[in-house]
Amino acid sequence: MVSGRSEIILGTEKTSVSITGIDPVVWRSMVTTELESGRYIQPGDSNSVVIGYSWLTKLSCSQSP
Repeated sequence: MVSGRSEIILGTEKTSVSITGIDPVVWRSMVTTELESGRYIQPGDSNSVVIGYSWLTKLSCSQSP
């Protein structure tokens, strides 16, 4: 696992976030939670992310209808 922190800008808001890189096979054996939607990252996926519910709601609220 590799982890770090970075800043994300969403519209006019800026916040600090935690970023973690994982081996998808190892991660799947460690977690017991179910996803609200989508799927877990799988071997072979690249340039993929999983975002938490709070970021999902922020992103959804910032989108124009």
